[in-house]
Amino acid sequence: MKIKDMEIFLDLLNTQSPTHTANNFSITQPNVSIVIKNLENKFDGILFERLGKKLLPTPKALELGKNWLKIIQA
Repeated sequence: MKIKDMEIFLDLLNTQSPTHTANNFSITQPNVSIVIKNLENKFDGILFERLGKKLLPTPKALELGKNWLKIIQA
């Protein structure tokens, strides 16, 4: 797994918006979606639920985020 993917995931946890996350990383929104889809496949579960234009993290996403934040900050 790439550190960049972890950073994109963590940013999406914060913004809850693929568009804002894409802007923060100077990538396209479809690239954010690809990163999340790949992570969902890797971790065998849905990480975000769509609510209008927002993506709400699932409990699995919140747990991953907590662990990955420790790794990124180390």
